[in-house]
Amino acid sequence: MNKIIYVLLIISSSVFASTDEQRLLEGCKQLVSLHKNKTDQRVIMEFVMSPSDTLLAGYCLGMVQSFVRYSTTKFYRCGTSNNRICEAKRCSKTDWYSVAKGISSIASIKSVDDLNDDNRTDIEEILIQGCN
Repeated sequence: MNKIIYVLLIISSSVFASTDEQRLLEGCKQLVSLHKNKTDQRVIMEFVMSPSDTLLAGYCLGMVQSFVRYSTTKFYRCGTSNNRICEAKRCSKTDWYSVAKGISSIASIKSVDDLNDDNRTDIEEILIQGCN
């Protein structure tokens, strides 16, 4: 019994030891998988998905819902001499599932566009790419 707990602890700690960006990618894959099977195989998914998988799915859901609700508009200076404030949509999608599905299709962090030219991928860039 102790060996099983030890193995589960090692597996769950390796999931949580990854970066936030990697957790978001993995969590969205879990969330989309869980949502696809919610009607047909709900009982089976409860046995197949580990607690860390469901936590990752919840992490994705929370990040995506927050981004869609609060961060979808970008304000920037525009016009001649930058004297006006313009507004642009950062996310063309309004529902969490389509954004999570877009994120789940990202192969790896390396394939995410570097939108702010800082030579690193951050969560905002993953969320924006999921919106496209």
